[in-house]
Amino acid sequence: MPPKFVSVVGYRGSGKTRAVEGLVEELRRRGLRVGTVKHMPAHRPDTPGKDTWRHMEAGAECVVATGPWGTAVWTSKPLEPIEVWLIWGMDVVVAEGFKEAGNMARIVVSSSREEAEELSNGLEIAYVSECDLNLGAPTVRPGDWGRLADIVLQKAFPPLPGLNCGSCGFRSCRELAEAVVSGKAPPDSCRVLGDVYLEVGGEPVPLNPFMRELLASLVRTFVSKLKGVKRGLISLRVGWS
Repeated sequence: MPPKFVSVVGYRGSGKTRAVEGLVEELRRRGLRVGTVKHMPAHRPDTPGKDTWRHMEAGAECVVATGPWGTAVWTSKPLEPIEVWLIWGMDVVVAEGFKEAGNMARIVVSSSREEAEELSNGLEIAYVSECDLNLGAPTVRPGDWGRLADIVLQKAFPPLPGLNCGSCGFRSCRELAEAVVSGKAPPDSCRVLGDVYLEVGGEPVPLNPFMRELLASLVRTFVSKLKGVKRGLISLRVGWS
């Protein structure tokens, strides 16, 4: 299955980054592989005039900077969080920001009930606040990251594809998301998501369980015949001329 996703939203200065840090630290302490993605609508993270910036300005669709400190990747195409993390084999991905996202579980960090209500979209699994909000989802005090991690592992789910195919038994992905958050459906209810993710021309293609397993079996069999290839996550990109 793709990783569980949860978005952490809050106004500037609310403490949402600290909530992300605390959640990541607790999940890592439990031995889970954790990734994060940050929504940055206002500016690019590289420095104007520097080499990577100049590469992008020249028209490169993807720029990679690497060194002893690690590796950074810039792409000219805005990506959805799930597109970024499918290739890395994470267990949980924490997304900071993404207030408009309606396909993943949400944690709201707020200093008042009014703020919490403004940031709620019906997919809240927890609120982080010093106040007793009484808004349905549990309120977690800042610093109680163990309790927050418990909630995430119980209720977070892979971001739904928005195909509204009905394979899960619900009329729309949004309806399924609400059912998962409310406990009326398990987190793995989406029949499209799984060990196989197919995208054609940049658009996700739903696969029923039979087709998903058939495709997976064909690819795994082919790869298993290659000499010197170790077992792991398989990424395949095929052109269609």
